[in-house]
Amino acid sequence: MYKREIKEYQIQSPKIRHDISIAFLSDMHGQMNRTEIDRLISDVNKIKPNLILCGGDMMTANQIPSMKSALACYKKLIQIAPVYAVNGNHETYCAAGISQTSPYNEKYCRKLEEIGIHSLNNKKEMVKIGQNRLMLIGFEAEPFLYKKLRRPRMPEGYIDEELFSDSSEVFKILLAHNPYFGDEYFASGSDLILSGHYHAGIMRLGGNRILVSPYGFPFPRYGYGRFDKDGLTSTNDTPVQQTMIVSAGLGEHRLPFRINNPTELIHIRIKGV
Repeated sequence: MYKREIKEYQIQSPKIRHDISIAFLSDMHGQMNRTEIDRLISDVNKIKPNLILCGGDMMTANQIPSMKSALACYKKLIQIAPVYAVNGNHETYCAAGISQTSPYNEKYCRKLEEIGIHSLNNKKEMVKIGQNRLMLIGFEAEPFLYKKLRRPRMPEGYIDEELFSDSSEVFKILLAHNPYFGDEYFASGSDLILSGHYHAGIMRLGGNRILVSPYGFPFPRYGYGRFDKDGLTSTNDTPVQQTMIVSAGLGEHRLPFRINNPTELIHIRIKGV
């Protein structure tokens, strides 16, 4: 495994009454042995999260050992805090029967439910943490939006607006694996958007610039790191900042190279204004 960092971000919002701590994991690809999983769990414990959010690709399609590793990790995460997860392309391939490891695919999906993982695939769930109300939303993209060497296009109205129809006074967190559609995610009105998928490229050039995306095109707009955008609440026109965070991920597959690009566990602190 590559050296892992705990990357911290702080966000402020008038919708938050007291501080919230969130651990965000993405793109593990199941490539951890028991010792490495224990080290990851130790790092998550250091964060003392109120919530653990997983942004997809915690396993690798067609690799049964990676699925077993992901399940072992989930079993320990759920002992720390509630875990909410959205499918990445690899989980989607499994659920759709595209990968070749059936019937283990079905067992993997069933085991997630048995462990107690909250699945947010095109679903939403209200969560209360003390006096805070959070709406957790998951967007699962279909396989055609993950084509290699192509710039994918999302059909108009593809994301169900009903997922975001709750009061603007509720802090909305969107889990969406593929960061390519950052503009569409910001347009949803979500306060915080969490993505992964790119692994921050093979090489990071500094800041949030990455050399090439997994699709094969250079310098993707939402390649890595934090992106802020100002929006307006629908009630009193008070400026509210929307934030998108794209993780470098916990692992990799196919192209196991990282230059100036350590793996990372993300710690997000959300504070009131």
